[in-house]
Amino acid sequence: MPSFLNDTPFLRLLRGEDVTKSLNPIQLLKNIRDVLESVTRLGPSGKVASLAHGPVTKHFFCFLVYTDLFWHDSPPNSSPRPKTLQGPRNDLADVLRAFGYVHDDPRYVLLTDFDCEYGGADIPAQNTSRAAIVSVNLPLACVTPLTAVHQLERLRNFINSLESDDKAIIYFAGHGVAEMRQPNGPSYQALLATDTEHTSSIIDDRTLQTEIFGNLKPGTALVVVLDACSSENILGLPNSSKTPKKGRFLRWRSNPEHEIILVAAAQAGQRAYSQALVDGEPMHGVLTSVLLDYIGIHQTMDIEALKVHLRDQCSQRTEREEAGRQEPVVSLSNPSIRRLVLSAS
Repeated sequence: MPSFLNDTPFLRLLRGEDVTKSLNPIQLLKNIRDVLESVTRLGPSGKVASLAHGPVTKHFFCFLVYTDLFWHDSPPNSSPRPKTLQGPRNDLADVLRAFGYVHDDPRYVLLTDFDCEYGGADIPAQNTSRAAIVSVNLPLACVTPLTAVHQLERLRNFINSLESDDKAIIYFAGHGVAEMRQPNGPSYQALLATDTEHTSSIIDDRTLQTEIFGNLKPGTALVVVLDACSSENILGLPNSSKTPKKGRFLRWRSNPEHEIILVAAAQAGQRAYSQALVDGEPMHGVLTSVLLDYIGIHQTMDIEALKVHLRDQCSQRTEREEAGRQEPVVSLSNPSIRRLVLSAS
């Protein structure tokens, strides 16, 4: 039995302790349900990861600014470039610091198409031309073109590397879109790779759900943060503001063997903004800055409180934006998940 279950009211009751003074029958039944769901998530090793306990053990960071792509043709001071592209460049070092990044440590995968100063030294992208990227958990001389195919391959390898007791985070900062698959057809949501000038190079919701996250091992806990436009329902998790309809690629989403939380910067059709809190200061992603501030204060986060904080703070900061405000969405694989711990390993 996982050690974090030892002090649950249900197990205390089984040991003969009187828990009726602190719990009513409904609360006790809910606790029994939580224990049974946790037991069903045990992997072959008998271990299980939890969003509510323990440090993050593996990390995947992808921060992109899409140098020289077609949407940079507009003047430097025009919208949307300052509103949507500057955040990842200035946020990366803060995110690496928050999660205890260690260079050349296999627990960390970092993909970026720009130079980053971290820990007093430069992490160079080396080649910032179109579709070029350096993978810094490999030798720095290794520059790989980050097409959608390559990005999916790295993400697939990361997911396949997770063991049943791993608690992992995937943090993407870049562009996201919500489009139609065909005229008058169903809509989709997608992340953009550095070669995305054609719809064939997008990383869409169906691909992520069927080919990537569907391979999670039993017992895995996964945190996904998407600081990107139109990112709210890309994983199709329950408890989103728009609960998805049943479909052929939705099986993994409510699997009790997994604990998954998605923190998405914006609802479908909304932008994920970058802002400077003071004129002339560097721009930072609104979601990332609000989230990192909250993590810095709360070692253990109540998920309902986190939802309210992200929504209120991001909405307030963007209420005067011409394209409309930004409202983050927190989605869960299981509504019984109530706490989140994001401490560094």
